[in-house]
Amino acid sequence: GVSKPTLYRRYANRDELLAAVAMNESDSMAGRFRVTPGSIDDMRHALVDFGCRLTRFLLSSDHIRFIHALGASTGMPQATRESIFRHGPLATRDRLAEWLDKANEAGLLRCNDPACSAEKFLGMLMGLDLVRTLYHVHPPRDVEALNAHVQGTVDDFLTLHRSD
Repeated sequence: GVSKPTLYRRYANRDELLAAVAMNESDSMAGRFRVTPGSIDDMRHALVDFGCRLTRFLLSSDHIRFIHALGASTGMPQATRESIFRHGPLATRDRLAEWLDKANEAGLLRCNDPACSAEKFLGMLMGLDLVRTLYHVHPPRDVEALNAHVQGTVDDFLTLHRSD
């Protein structure tokens, strides 16, 4: 809803604008990870909330169109693609890893490699839905099924990282 000159007064170029959008989404998704969890129930609640928000975003028609446009764009420089990845998905993974490390230090779970565990959790959340998106096959899940998938994924993840 603003003009290009207004936009470019704040962002020097397209790359800065795309990086800001990616950072904003990452901040929004990982907001719950600013607080160290006090219990395993806190962890489960935060992970379910994060997982539901993330999967709804990643499977939204707007995001799917963006992914398809990004994949079809031959004119976008590699540096721009890397910037979007670094400020979006990678930043989200890093925030989750920091949070898992704090939970590990608090004895809430066993997590020897938080970055690896965070990446595995994100992969568990997306499963074949990411492949469906890339192949232009719409995910068959409705909101209820998606929420059930996220809850099951969180429970499996916490079981795998249970502190004994």
